[in-house]
Amino acid sequence: MLKKSLGSYRQIRRFMGVESMGLPAFTTQDWNQLRQLRDILSDEFKRLVSHTKPQLSLSIALYYELEELFQDARNREGLVKDTDQVLVSSVQADFGKYAKYFAFVDEVNTYYAAMILDP
Repeated sequence: MLKKSLGSYRQIRRFMGVESMGLPAFTTQDWNQLRQLRDILSDEFKRLVSHTKPQLSLSIALYYELEELFQDARNREGLVKDTDQVLVSSVQADFGKYAKYFAFVDEVNTYYAAMILDP
């Protein structure tokens, strides 16, 4: 969705310029943040979540990838090293919610069994 939105940059700017819905126009910083977010989420996450059928066996892998993203955000390295501070702060602020859900997933052996038994 981000990729398609960024590809429609001109059309979105034109639409927001003529439409009087009271929405503020996207700033250059907004567009840059969207590009950075697309870059962060594109490669590994796309591989894990873009299957035609959801797979329980990928749940654990996705949580571990998210863990690495949160670690990178805390340490300002990896994919988020040069990312806008607003995005990094958002990622850092959401770590508590992530930790809550990961603790639940980590306690359920079904996810690990599915990962191991998935052909």
